[in-house]
Amino acid sequence: MARLNVKVVPGSSRNRIVGWLGDALKIKVMAPPEKGRANEAVVELLSMKLGIRWRMNHERVERIWRDEGLKVPQKQPKRRRLWFNDGLCIRLRLRNRKGLVWWRAKP
Repeated sequence: MARLNVKVVPGSSRNRIVGWLGDALKIKVMAPPEKGRANEAVVELLSMKLGIRWRMNHERVERIWRDEGLKVPQKQPKRRRLWFNDGLCIRLRLRNRKGLVWWRAKP
């Protein structure tokens, strides 16, 4: 397996490979640095430039993390809550074993 050090600059005006920055390849991408969008843009750009087809999913990322000795975060259970912009939280609870009811929680 080959290893390539990459320096990513998200939020650029266009996707491009700038060049070498020390021992790392500097890449600028238009995608914002949130929810892995910049990482996906880097993978797409490199696969396009190298002429290979390469897909990443969460299982591959977790396997790479384990190989590198990093801790893989555990999947969080669903909390059955609705959050609104004003900080109001509504929870789904079982009431009197008749059915599920949405309750308003105190902020």
